[in-house]
Amino acid sequence: MIIYDLECEIGHRFEGWFKSADDFQAQNDSHLISCPLCESATIKRVPSAHYVKASNQSGNQSTTAPIPSAESPAEFKHWLNALRHHVKNSEDVGERFSEEARRMHYGEADKRAIKGQATTEQIQSLHEEGVDTLSLPDFLLTDKNKLN
Repeated sequence: MIIYDLECEIGHRFEGWFKSADDFQAQNDSHLISCPLCESATIKRVPSAHYVKASNQSGNQSTTAPIPSAESPAEFKHWLNALRHHVKNSEDVGERFSEEARRMHYGEADKRAIKGQATTEQIQSLHEEGVDTLSLPDFLLTDKNKLN
């Protein structure tokens, strides 16, 4: 599994997961990949960051943390199951997701891991305000497909 950072013609950035580089190219050439925010099918790969800046609660950059990588199928399964566990233990705020994410961003609610539903427009509005969100595929939201 390869994870690419992608960008649409408008500049929205998102991730794509592919079986191989050839799989990405074939899907992109066939316009099967589209931006989750604006649905543009004009997509390009962009450089991937190997590190992210973590922020403390006041918003100041404090530490640099490596992004997990999977060098083998076993490592990938471990990383994916850990992500699934984190999602499972997040507070489900349902359709109040954008409202609650915004409240946390502006310090009106305690910061915590949340999950829920939001429309494309709500997610775009959050991103424009600087609120980080991550859209996850359904298989990460259940233990039914847990990798052994």
